[in-house]
Amino acid sequence: MATWHRLGDRSELSQRVPLAIKLERWSVAVFLYEGQFRAIGNTCNHKGGPLSEGRLRGEFVMCPWHAWEYSVITGKGPEGYDEEQVPVFAVEERTDGVYVQTPPTMPRKLIKHMPS
Repeated sequence: MATWHRLGDRSELSQRVPLAIKLERWSVAVFLYEGQFRAIGNTCNHKGGPLSEGRLRGEFVMCPWHAWEYSVITGKGPEGYDEEQVPVFAVEERTDGVYVQTPPTMPRKLIKHMPS
């Protein structure tokens, strides 16, 4: 089952973004873009750079290590690189704060080992 995590009050978070947070097994980068909080995977596909430390240019965050870019809305790269994608997390603003949703963990399918 998907899980919602409270990050804090809007006013408090507005002062701290961009920020990196660890939610379960996910490293998440949170941004404020055009008045809305956005959350994407914090790890660049290229060399693993921290996207939360990147610069936001329009809807794209630029990885601080090698300048790869990802949309904070779709998680995709710019046109021509849109197959390079990081996860996107749902964000909700509620009366008691800002929440990010992590997807359900996939159950492992255990396969019996057959000795040779």
